[in-house]
Amino acid sequence: MKTITFLIVSLFAVLSVTGQNELKPKLHQLAREYENTNFHGVVLVAKNDKIITEEAFGHADQKTGKKNTTSTLFKTESTGKMITSVAVLQLVEAGKLDLQKTITDYWPESKIKKADKMTLHMLLTHQSGLTSPWERPGYEFKKYTKEEWWNIIETNPLAFDEPGKGVYYSSSAYEVLAAIVEKVSGLEFQQYCSKKIFAPAGMKNTFYTIDTASYFARGAKPYRWIGSQTFYEYPVNSLQAGGAGGWISCVEDFYRFAYALLNEKLISKKYLGLMMTPQVEMQRNKYGYALEIYTDLMVRGKTVYGHNGGGMGFSCDLFFEPETRTIVVTMLNMYGNSRYVTGNFMTVSFGNEAQKPEKDKRQALFDLINEKGLDDFDVHFSEYFKSIGMEQPSPFFLIGFADCYELLGQNENRKKFLITLEKIIPDNPVLYIQLGDVEVSENNKTAAKTYYLKARELSEKYDNQWLGEINSKLEGLE
Repeated sequence: MKTITFLIVSLFAVLSVTGQNELKPKLHQLAREYENTNFHGVVLVAKNDKIITEEAFGHADQKTGKKNTTSTLFKTESTGKMITSVAVLQLVEAGKLDLQKTITDYWPESKIKKADKMTLHMLLTHQSGLTSPWERPGYEFKKYTKEEWWNIIETNPLAFDEPGKGVYYSSSAYEVLAAIVEKVSGLEFQQYCSKKIFAPAGMKNTFYTIDTASYFARGAKPYRWIGSQTFYEYPVNSLQAGGAGGWISCVEDFYRFAYALLNEKLISKKYLGLMMTPQVEMQRNKYGYALEIYTDLMVRGKTVYGHNGGGMGFSCDLFFEPETRTIVVTMLNMYGNSRYVTGNFMTVSFGNEAQKPEKDKRQALFDLINEKGLDDFDVHFSEYFKSIGMEQPSPFFLIGFADCYELLGQNENRKKFLITLEKIIPDNPVLYIQLGDVEVSENNKTAAKTYYLKARELSEKYDNQWLGEINSKLEGLE
């Protein structure tokens, strides 16, 4: 009997290794296709304790031609919210925190509005109503004192009048959670994470530092690709990483975090299950405790868990499928949505065909407009969209495209493009927020107010998630 069992186990081991060996060249080929379509970053694919492949593609530094490697460091953006969630759940498991207690139960002197009604559960699930610091009119990405930082969070308007009334993605909520971890544990947040999370997980290349990776010798520089030959390099700023994310790390360390999490080295099975339990509905997915939950999105018939992070020149993902313990980590040093890259590698890891990587359509549109001009685009925009393979681009795509002109310092072109969008997405509140921002930059407060009021009207009618930001901008005009 023991011999038969040994043979069966050996057979499965051989089949597993064979399957992984067959996957590796397919994953390598996919990485090369991404490199050929102007993607820059690193992807790791693993099955539980076996790393199948690590693929680096593109450049860490466009000016020097330095290539990305598997050890390149990236700013991991909001993926760090998972780390904060684990820290909170560790303290819940230890009996030091209660998810149904409020901010004031642990931080009595807090000046946050309605802190006595905001539970830790609400903070973890984006139901607190707190708006993020960068939604404040005139916010600058720079170094703030602790007092200045908390003053912004405390005085920003709430997204809705009562905590728990809605769902509004909030980085401020996770900053508050980190502060509570500090107060309860007696450790600085970075010290707590280093001792209780990074060390047990074996994460030796994760750093709590200023908001960029570029000053590290191994660090990637942050970019936004605007056209096929046009990019913007984000400047180094001094915003420190925190509970909302922003850790500097590499793909192997984030794999180690996922592996430790799945193997109950950080929190027990009970609390991992709680972390993975859907708590609220977001726009495109369900959300647990700092885990985005997607079913059928990356792999048909499978549910994956993880978090995306994106910001100024970086886009990162960590997602896992718990049944097979498939883990995919994506870190890109370019603005964009790494989730599609992650999804493609996840798809291949399950033996399915990848979608062929394509050149970013925003780059294609920019090249076309750059050739023919915005006046021509204003008249023939439908033909432009068809030429890049899009019948009707999403509002997110279009408004995101307008940001390119802002980065290039072409405010007039930004304004012209946004005015054209009034013909295309006239009921989108974010469009009018952007138009108001343009008028503010030109010191036209009356025109800005008109646009912001239009944005508020549309937000109240269609999508109230923008009300906090709009009201904050209106207050800033007074």
